[in-house]
Amino acid sequence: MRRENALLADQLFSEALISAKLHQFLADELASLAVYVLPSEEELFFGTNPLNDTGRLSVTRQFLDYVYDGSKQLVAGNNLLPAGGNEIDTELAERAYYTLKDLLPLFQRLQPERTAFVEGEMRALLGFMSPQDANRAEATNHETVDDLVRKAESTIGERRRTIAFMRASAAALSEGNIERAVEIGNRIGDLYERKIQTSFVLYQAAMKQFREGKLERAYNYAKGIEFLPQRTAVFHRIAQRLWRDKEPDRARATMEEIWDWLGKAENTPQKADAMLRLTATMAQHDTELGFEFLQSTVRALNRTDFSFKQIETNRLSVELQITTDMLDVDSCFTTLAGKDFERSRTNSWVAHES
Repeated sequence: MRRENALLADQLFSEALISAKLHQFLADELASLAVYVLPSEEELFFGTNPLNDTGRLSVTRQFLDYVYDGSKQLVAGNNLLPAGGNEIDTELAERAYYTLKDLLPLFQRLQPERTAFVEGEMRALLGFMSPQDANRAEATNHETVDDLVRKAESTIGERRRTIAFMRASAAALSEGNIERAVEIGNRIGDLYERKIQTSFVLYQAAMKQFREGKLERAYNYAKGIEFLPQRTAVFHRIAQRLWRDKEPDRARATMEEIWDWLGKAENTPQKADAMLRLTATMAQHDTELGFEFLQSTVRALNRTDFSFKQIETNRLSVELQITTDMLDVDSCFTTLAGKDFERSRTNSWVAHES
C-alpha cells in the first residue's frame, strides 16, 4: 500500500501504533508491526536501504519508541504466556528475540543511545527460549540459512516470498551446502524463477568443481541444470578441457550429449547461440560431426524468431535477449571452409537465403 499512497499508509500505521499502546505489549503484535519498518525482502534482494527514504524516518522512529517502551514487558515474562497457560511460550520468546535482532540495526542507526538496552532485552529473552534455540541464537551474529528460510515461510505475497527463498538459497550456496540450496530453491512457487534459481546454484557448483579439475562431479551437477545457457556452458567447458587433456572420445561424447539435449529444446535465440558455439568447437576437432552440427544449426537459425520480446514487468530474473548481430556465425563457417569450402559455402547460402 505504501508504494501507492505513502501518506495514507503511514497514517494508518501510526494509528495502529496508538491502538497497540492501549494494551499490553504482545510479542506477536511486535512482529506484525515490525514488518512495516523493516526492509522488505525485495529491498534486501536489490540492496535498497529504506532509511535513505526520509519519508519513512518519522514512522520508523515512532515504532522504535514503541518497542523501547514496551519490550520491558516482554522480558518481565507475563507477556510470554500462552492464552490460558501458566508456562512461558518458548517459541513466542524466540520470535520476539529475532524480531528485536532484526530491529537492532535501526536502533544503531537512528537511536544508538538505546542499542545497549535492546541488546540487554535480547539477552534476557534468551533465558526464556529452549537451551538449543538459545545456543544457536548466541552462536551467530548474522542471519543463518534457517533464519532466512523461516522468514521466507512467513512472507506474504508471491513476489516477496520468491525473493525471500532466493536469498535463503543463495545463503546456503555461499556456505557450500549445494543440496540445501537446491532444496530451498525448489520451494519457490513460480516455476520460471524456480528453474533460474536452482540452475544458478547448480551452475556455480559445477563451475567450482570444474575449476578444481573434478570434471565428473562438474558433469553430475551440470545434468541437473535446466536453464539452457548455463547447462550448455558447463558441458562445453568440460568437453574443451577433455580435448585439452587428450581424451577425445570423452570430449566428443560430452558434446553429443549436450547436442541431443539442445535438439529437444524449443527454437529460441539462446538455443541458436549455443548451437553456433558448440558447432565452432566441434569443427576444430571433428570435420564430419562439425558439418552435421552446422546443418542442424542452420535449420534452427531459420526457424528461430529473433524479434524483440517485451520483458514481463513482474519478472525478477531476465534472460539476455540474443539478437542476430550478437551471433558468432563466422567462427564455425570459417573453420569448416578451410576443410571443405564447397560444403560450408552451401550451408552458408542456406543460412542466408532460407
